[in-house]
Amino acid sequence: MFPVDGNGGCVGQSLRDDPHFEELRTFWSRALRAYGPQWMIIVALQKLDDGEGAPVDAVAAMLNVDPGFVTTHSRLLVRKGFVSLRATGKFEEAIRLSLTAKAQEHLAEFAVRQGA
Repeated sequence: MFPVDGNGGCVGQSLRDDPHFEELRTFWSRALRAYGPQWMIIVALQKLDDGEGAPVDAVAAMLNVDPGFVTTHSRLLVRKGFVSLRATGKFEEAIRLSLTAKAQEHLAEFAVRQGA
């Protein structure tokens, strides 16, 4: 996959610094019907997922938001089929998020569009 978020520590800021930010935001809004926070979670997961999913608290730290915010929006992404949740314990921090094949297909499609 391609690095949509650059090399910055905070995905949100590095994306806003990207000259293609509006194009990216518009694409995700239309193609995925995902709002800004949901799209940012997808981008964070793309960077953080090590094959075993990414912990909610790591996604929250990267986006500089509360873990509850990530949990709420990730559940909406689960309903849309873009994220899967896997509980590894009974606390919110123990939930791991992963991009689904559907989300990865959309990311790959966008990479092709961006490269053209």
